[in-house]
Amino acid sequence: MSGTADSKRSFRHISAAGVFFQGGAAAVDTSTVIAALVHGLTGSALAVGAAAAIARFGWLFPQLFVAYYAQRRARRLPFYAVGAFGRVACLAGLAALLWLAVSPAGASVVVMFFALWTVYAFVSGIVAVPYNDIVARSIPSDRRSRMLALRFNLEGRPKGKAAPANLSADPQAEVWGVLYRITRRDLVHLDSTEGFPGRRYRHLWIEAEDIDGRPLKAVTYIADGNEVDGNPSLRYLTLLREGARAHGLPESYLRFLDSVKHAE
Repeated sequence: MSGTADSKRSFRHISAAGVFFQGGAAAVDTSTVIAALVHGLTGSALAVGAAAAIARFGWLFPQLFVAYYAQRRARRLPFYAVGAFGRVACLAGLAALLWLAVSPAGASVVVMFFALWTVYAFVSGIVAVPYNDIVARSIPSDRRSRMLALRFNLEGRPKGKAAPANLSADPQAEVWGVLYRITRRDLVHLDSTEGFPGRRYRHLWIEAEDIDGRPLKAVTYIADGNEVDGNPSLRYLTLLREGARAHGLPESYLRFLDSVKHAE
């Protein structure tokens, strides 16, 4: 009973933390909120781009070091606590700065804003690794989406002629793929090539099964997709089909991929 109670309590705590974590990230989204704010402060498109670049670099760079140290620690919570309280402190500092600043903003206000924004970005990078690890350890697999469907419901480029693959919860479906054993540092590198963090694009920790049916914890990427699927490009779809055949995925899954229509 105590184990079940502890599991439920951990689930509630980490769920609440996730709500605040994602809510805070949405409140300072670099493509909307921060972009408008920086443009209002500076009137410079270059400054808007700099704010987005700082956020991206600050998110990824600290993970190279935090991943190394956190992986060798039994407890990851101290890393998360430092990052969480650091984010709150930086956001409070930014709010106070903007509240007290006169209009139009002077050079000192802009410099202080970017200084606090840079610290916030780096502290957020410290949070990322332990947060994902705590989620994977704290939330039982039956609380996470285990049955997933492969869909093509993202908006690709050029618009209307590409629809990248995505995952979507579906109790009647399954997704086949290839499992790779990677380190935390490898995951940081993969994030950078995947364009993570991105708008409505996030990690999804799941309980997968290997070819022998043994359960394994794994991480993949998921995004908020459209209600209606589009058509992937022929080149993209060919890569999926050839990769599936090269790795010996089941015939039923190969038939599914062959049935997907590509964009004209």
